[in-house]
Formats: sequence, C-alpha cells, structure tokens
Amino acid sequence: MTTQLKLPIALRDSASFANFFVGDNDELLASLAHLGGPGANGNLFVHGPPGAGKTHLLQALSRQAIEAGGDALYVPLS
Repeated sequence: MTTQLKLPIALRDSASFANFFVGDNDELLASLAHLGGPGANGNLFVHGPPGAGKTHLLQALSRQAIEAGGDALYVPLS
C-alpha cells in the first residue's frame, strides 16, 4: 500500500487584499484582484526585495480565486 505524504502547505488566514498596505500601487492591486476573479486566467511573475509583500499578495490572490470557485495552488519554494 502506498502512503501519501502531507506537505505543510496552507494559505495564511491573514493574507487578503483587504489588509494589504498598497502605498502607491493601487493599479497593481486592482490588476491582481481582477486576475483572481471568476473566469480570469493568465500568468503572473512577481519579484521584489524581501518584505515587499510578495507572499501576502500571492496568497491573497490564491484565496480569492478559490473563493470565486476557481482553482489555485500556492507552493512556496523556500
């Protein structure tokens, strides 16, 4: 019998667009929110320095897509 390994991968409950500090990036946040909406698809490349909020935004995007009935997978590479 084969056993499936469980990976410790989960979205943080606190990661959402509502509690992300946007600063001067209103346009970026609107684009990301649209990408996670119903029927949306596309590719996304996110980069920036440590502490910029990349993980928060990707997890918020994944959460929004799942809540809209879509599929999303967030896999940290660290």
